[in-house]
Amino acid sequence: MLVGIRKQHLDGALQWEQDLPWGIHVNGERNRLASELELYKLRKDGWLGEHSGHYVVVKGTDVLGFYPTFVMAYSAGASAWGPGMDFLVKQVLEHEPIFSVF
Repeated sequence: MLVGIRKQHLDGALQWEQDLPWGIHVNGERNRLASELELYKLRKDGWLGEHSGHYVVVKGTDVLGFYPTFVMAYSAGASAWGPGMDFLVKQVLEHEPIFSVF
């Protein structure tokens, strides 16, 4: 899960943008999966006991289910809503990994 981006501007200044994708706005626009990410954040603690490490599939406020692999989760979401539709596939983890993008 991408939770922050470190950007270097042309003038050499570094900027750290935190709380992505929890930040509802990215580059001044509402994140396309903001509703799904908010639902995940609200329900994650309850899911950790039974579904830790599994992938949850969410569209809007609908939870399709939990799957042991990303491929199975994505396939279920694409079957339910179509491969061209936005939906969230997110691994349920206690601690979110942090990535630096240069």
